[in-house]
Amino acid sequence: MIRNILVPVDFNDLSANAVGTALDMARALRAQVHLVYVAPSEAFESPQRPPLLDDVSSYLNAVQDAYPDVVADGVVTNGGPPASVLVQQARDTRADLVVMATHGRHGLQRWTMGSVTEALMQQAPCPVLVVNARSGSPVPSHAGLKRILLPLDGSTCSQRALELAGQVARIVGAHVTLLHVIEPLPPSAGVVTPLGALGAESDADGRRYLASLHVDDVPVETHLAVGNPVEIILQASQHADLIVMATHGRSGLSRLLMGSTTAGVVRRSTVPVMVLTRSSLAAPESKAQPTPRMTRVMKEVGPC
Repeated sequence: MIRNILVPVDFNDLSANAVGTALDMARALRAQVHLVYVAPSEAFESPQRPPLLDDVSSYLNAVQDAYPDVVADGVVTNGGPPASVLVQQARDTRADLVVMATHGRHGLQRWTMGSVTEALMQQAPCPVLVVNARSGSPVPSHAGLKRILLPLDGSTCSQRALELAGQVARIVGAHVTLLHVIEPLPPSAGVVTPLGALGAESDADGRRYLASLHVDDVPVETHLAVGNPVEIILQASQHADLIVMATHGRSGLSRLLMGSTTAGVVRRSTVPVMVLTRSSLAAPESKAQPTPRMTRVMKEVGPC
């Protein structure tokens, strides 16, 4: 169950997409939102109160005015590299979900795919919901989140993703589309593998796999496709409000959701992608780590 949502912020219109998505989800799930701003090191060099704390306080007041029924608080920290700080904050707040944009400007130019987002997709102790702020597409609120696309590959990882998608779908009343993509074997010695002769990952195997899946109390439809996983997932996402996927697969049908596929979808998707991270799949014990310098700006509590 999602009870605590962590959101990195940079106070611009791009990260506002992620903040709005998190607040809408928090309202639907009755969850608490923790906003985190990773400040530059010089922000705390003066013995006086940094001006940015006032900016954060004003931002949180605006959030509370817009979402009086959502519990929200804020933290300003300059404890080190953004990815490491956010992972630690996710542990400290016992976050069940991190929501962030794939691209920011001003203070967060370094928060791009290939750095912070990809690091969180591997290291965060909980799933990460990635909003592509560059796409210009509106992010659906929970009321508009009615179609969830779930690419699956038969691994334990994708089984966990199925459970996560089912939880979200039940809460918001969404329909789930299960998609299994068979990637053709590469041509060898000039021989092209026909679609009906794909070895262990044959059309029949794929259909049996999809037929074996079940999600309690959620409307489900299944689709089987052959081709490039990234391209097919992106094409299917044109009819979805959210994609849920694991970072990679490991077992018999494991060629679909390798990390490169997930990263490719996250980079190009125009709808939010909820990624079940490698660390959350492994469920490691939280290790004691140096706590970064941080300032809790304020805490606003509204009715649940």
